Amino acid sequence: MLGTPSEKGLSKDTGKWYHNQKEHVLVWFASQVTRGAGAYSRNTPNANARTTYNRLLNPAMILWIAEALDEDPKIVQEAGEKALTVPPRSRAAAARKVLPWSRIAELANDLQETHSS
Repeated sequence: MLGTPSEKGLSKDTGKWYHNQKEHVLVWFASQVTRGAGAYSRNTPNANARTTYNRLLNPAMILWIAEALDEDPKIVQEAGEKALTVPPRSRAAAARKVLPWSRIAELANDLQETHSS
């Protein structure tokens, strides 16, 4: 199971270097503006949110971002279900078909407008 952001992702220890999807997302995005380290090394730092989102290979991160931006839970569920219908290496791409960058940007802009009003 991929889990959902409201989850399990905030309360359950994953047994990995990160404790939940929120920490995973924040650390991963923060590292993009550097040259990275180890398996996450890159020649050129990446400061583009769209590129960073489209490089995500972990579908749970995509679901967490969408839910954190107040996407309709049915849409988040649909993305998770689609991700589970394909092989593991294709799951992030399947989730992004339901939750493309354009939708994530729209949700972020809407949330920003709501908080600045």
